[in-house]
This record gives sequence, C-alpha cells and structure tokens, in this order.
Amino acid sequence: HCSCPTGFYLVRDGECRGLYATMLLANNAATNKAITKCNEIQGNPVIIHNDEQQSYWTNIDKTSNYVILGLVCNVITMQWEWADGSQVDYKPPSYMPSCCCCNRYDINHHTILLNS
Repeated sequence: HCSCPTGFYLVRDGECRGLYATMLLANNAATNKAITKCNEIQGNPVIIHNDEQQSYWTNIDKTSNYVILGLVCNVITMQWEWADGSQVDYKPPSYMPSCCCCNRYDINHHTILLNS
C-alpha cells in the first residue's frame, strides 16, 4: 500500500501526482530549483514517457501557468535524459528536434516548459 504526500494523489503503481510548489524563476534556473524542491518530498519534476502522461500534464498546464519538465542534459553523452536518469523515450506530436538537443555551451540543467 502506498500513500502520497498531502496535495498529491495516487495514480497507479505507486505513482503520485500533484503540484508541489510555485516558483518565479528565469528559465535557466527553473529545472535545478524544481529538482531540489521535488527532492524535499523524494519526488521528481514532470517526467513524460507516454501519451497518458503527456495528456495529464498538458491539461494541468491549462489550469496553471507552466509545468517544469525534468529534462537535463547528460554532460557525458550530450543527450537529453530525465531527472531520474531515465531515457527520453517519448516524443509528443508537437516535438521539434531543433529545440530538443543538448547545446555544448549549456551543459547544465535545461528547462523546457510544457505549453499547449
């Protein structure tokens, strides 16, 4: 049996979803701060692996301003990966390759805002 932090709800397989904090930050600082904030509750920023998750967070985005995705650039492979170390294995219909590759000059965490 799994329980979720206050303000979150259990979706399935032990996955809890909810909005934890509101932050007003420049884009280049948002992912780092989101990862730190989520670590406070042993969580991760938004990670999307399938259509259901994409749909869920897109709908949440409509009720808030933006949702910070937990995309980080792996400085060894120079490839995007999720904040939990998992592979980016899902690309939404609006995926644009030109904006989704690591830039050698910006090898720190990067923010892409989910915006429908």
